Amino acid sequence: MEAQIAKLASAMQTVADRLGTLETDVRNQLDQARTQPATQQQGRSQTDDVNRRLSEAQMKKLESATARLEDEIGNMRQRTQVTVDLNALVQGLRPNISFDVVRVDIKQPGIIDLTFQARNLGPYAAVVEFPELILATKPIPQTGTIEGQLTQAQDYSFKAVRMGTLLPSQPSNHAYTLALTDPRRIEQPLYYRITFRAATDPTVVATATRLLRGRLLEKEVQELSVLSFNRLGELTVGQQRP
Repeated sequence: MEAQIAKLASAMQTVADRLGTLETDVRNQLDQARTQPATQQQGRSQTDDVNRRLSEAQMKKLESATARLEDEIGNMRQRTQVTVDLNALVQGLRPNISFDVVRVDIKQPGIIDLTFQARNLGPYAAVVEFPELILATKPIPQTGTIEGQLTQAQDYSFKAVRMGTLLPSQPSNHAYTLALTDPRRIEQPLYYRITFRAATDPTVVATATRLLRGRLLEKEVQELSVLSFNRLGELTVGQQRP
């Protein structure tokens, strides 16, 4: 759908450019017609010939055609600008947030603090919900089967907070606490995948839904405004001191 909107904008701009060229040609004809009677004073026969070829009625017809072209070009450029603006709106609806590990702290056996920094790189405010954490004894892929996966509430607990609303360009640090049921697991490599789900501010989504009515379904706008971000890593724990 985004590609179709961009293609439409390009096509409309092409038509506007062609109309602009046609307008220039018509204006050149008008200028030539108006200057010829003043410059061609060599004889009455030449003047009469020019007047026969381009009568006053023809001049008015050309001027009327030029006026229509100017109106059409103005309308076309306005529609093109609206389409481009709507395309930018569609692009901006998708949340764009970076999530980076700041530090991993192991304060006591089996208790690990994970601190992430989130930064909103998009043009609109976004809301970040509670993250989901998966632990495993083998490296975890972005998608697909997970080998050696641990069971939450049985093998570990995860205490998380809701980041809430992030304004554009706003950085925000958040710490999450992971508690292993068996502290001895901390002596072996552990791998994690944490998933952050973000949604564009509801007010922006409501406005976009209204502006895009007839171009995108409300369901499609909602789908564009939600995105999940996965971050993978290894808990570097090693041998811990009491």
